[in-house]
Amino acid sequence: MSGVRPPVDDGFVSATPTSDRDVESWLAAATGTDAGQVHRELAQGELRRAFVADELLEAGFTGGELIDYVMRLTGLDARQARSLVEARARKGA
Repeated sequence: MSGVRPPVDDGFVSATPTSDRDVESWLAAATGTDAGQVHRELAQGELRRAFVADELLEAGFTGGELIDYVMRLTGLDARQARSLVEARARKGA
């Protein structure tokens, strides 16, 4: 859940959350969703992003093309996509 940061002031909170738990609490309050459900769904999102990166790595994609596909398929920005790919590549090595 690293890198997930909601807007500073959207009428729901007055400060940007600084931890994963703060993000989960903020999202739960902002969406009227149970905090446990928010936690589970964020965890599922992490698993899905990891799966996408793993599949693209296994398929042989590299470099800019790999980062581009990770960004397009996961919604991550370039920095986050590179970080995810590097972490997944280390795990696969």
